Amino acid sequence: MILTKKGSTISNLNILLTLAVILLTTRLIVEQLEKNRTIAPGAAVKWHRLPDMDEKELNEHITYYEDRNKDKDKDKDKDKDKNKNIKEKDSYKSDRFLRIKSIDLKAVIKEYDEKPLFIMIDDKASPQCDFVNRITLTNPEMVNLIEKDFFPLKISVDKIVNKTEYAFIRAYCYAYPLIICTPSFSVVSSEGSYIDGGYGSLDSGKLIHLVTKALKKADEENQKENQKKKKKETKENKERP
Repeated sequence: MILTKKGSTISNLNILLTLAVILLTTRLIVEQLEKNRTIAPGAAVKWHRLPDMDEKELNEHITYYEDRNKDKDKDKDKDKDKNKNIKEKDSYKSDRFLRIKSIDLKAVIKEYDEKPLFIMIDDKASPQCDFVNRITLTNPEMVNLIEKDFFPLKISVDKIVNKTEYAFIRAYCYAYPLIICTPSFSVVSSEGSYIDGGYGSLDSGKLIHLVTKALKKADEENQKENQKKKKKETKENKERP
């Protein structure tokens, strides 16, 4: 025990305990206010959802990195003895194991307005998702930016996802075998190619920075695509008799 000139440490301990109680009480009050925070009408992002498409129909609108036709041609040229081993490995060449390069957004998403996609992977059981939904995605600047320049799309993984949602997770989101990062965010160009993304309980400042940077990349990609189309049209016009 340390004694001071004014007496024992009892009074000092009382002061420290009082301060600790005040700080703890303040923290609890702030947390409770955040939990009870009411969202004004129209303050939250109006999300779109993906329809559950037929697997064969959906596959017609997906582009893969691997060329499946080349693999089939190679298999035909192999000896009969090797065909047994090939059949055993065929399951790993199915669509579910191939890397998705892009998805035809116009054909898959209802009411698509051809803006870049802003995708959020959500989980109601996640405290981080709860924070992002209540705090980050109710920031007026954030809401205005997303709804003005993007097509907002949400996929909830606290339930069984449908075939279309599963394809989008494979193509664009932070996901690993048996693991999906939540919350995670992805920006996809109107042509269906991945632009940028992030994950975790990002505050509005960080998310705005990510989205603004991704929007710039999407604009640059659209300009490149338009230039390619113009060159192709010019070449076709020159080749015409």
